[in-house]
Amino acid sequence: QRRLGDDAPKIVFRVADISANRNELLQRSVSMEEIRSPAPGVLVCDGLDPEGNRFSIESQERQSFDSPLPPLHICSK
Repeated sequence: QRRLGDDAPKIVFRVADISANRNELLQRSVSMEEIRSPAPGVLVCDGLDPEGNRFSIESQERQSFDSPLPPLHICSK
């Protein structure tokens, strides 16, 4: 049985240092899962804010410091 809100969009925040950001959120008592790599060069960590909303932080290896990061995206479960 699905819970209300389980199919809600999840916001993804792009960060430069996923480990440092995860540690900062953990120190602030935010529930965070382990860092995973769903694709080469991509690191993702899922979290749950104090109101129960799911979100992710994401870090990608950049090919060049001159190239801009791609736009942020919102994904659904």
